[in-house]
Amino acid sequence: SSSLAILTSAKDAVPNVDRTNQGVRAEQRRPHRRLSTTTTAAADDYPATRDPSAFSHLPTFQIPQFVLLTFDDAVTRYQSDLYRPFASILDSRGCGIKATWYVSISPSPLGSPLTDCGTINGLRRGMHEIATHTYGHVGDPSLTDITDALDWLEFECGVPREEMRGFRTPNLRFTQRTFDTLSDVGMLYDSSIGDVGSGSDDGRRHLWPYTMNDGIKQSCEAAAGSCDPTKSIPGLWEVP
Repeated sequence: SSSLAILTSAKDAVPNVDRTNQGVRAEQRRPHRRLSTTTTAAADDYPATRDPSAFSHLPTFQIPQFVLLTFDDAVTRYQSDLYRPFASILDSRGCGIKATWYVSISPSPLGSPLTDCGTINGLRRGMHEIATHTYGHVGDPSLTDITDALDWLEFECGVPREEMRGFRTPNLRFTQRTFDTLSDVGMLYDSSIGDVGSGSDDGRRHLWPYTMNDGIKQSCEAAAGSCDPTKSIPGLWEVP
């Protein structure tokens, strides 16, 4: 399943950076707008799911579980070929496997784009989720690093801004600024904090997605980042 499918129920100006022959040109730029809220996040009504003792008395097959398939970095025809073996696998309802693609555009902030728009839109037609991973694969990203990817995918590939609701920071390098910026931009969720230190225990101890309404429920330091775990960021989800 895609990360967005799990989470949903049915101000700043972008700097005038000119990347010659790289898609997002100065004359195309416009003041960055907060993403629309047409996608409604599910309520975070299950705090017990983050307490391993809540499931200690249940056999594994009775514990609600899901698997997320994700890919990071530039989306090329070669990368999509890696997914192709999964395309023919169907679940018990006859549905194919969908993935979340955390897309970076270039291997460096000033590099040429590697992401292929034809492949991006083919994935969209296949009902995959397009999320973002900064323009130039930058850890501890700034506002510009994050919004440049959104702009490029919108202007060059035609991906509607409201479809791009998720983010993962490159190399899982994040700071508190990362989450503050994602909230300012209007993203629905982050998926940068590794679920480390809990141990699997037959699947009983893995964290479920949670909102940052009451802070961060994981150890940012153990996950190779930094944060203020007590800071509330209402409405921003974390998908460990």
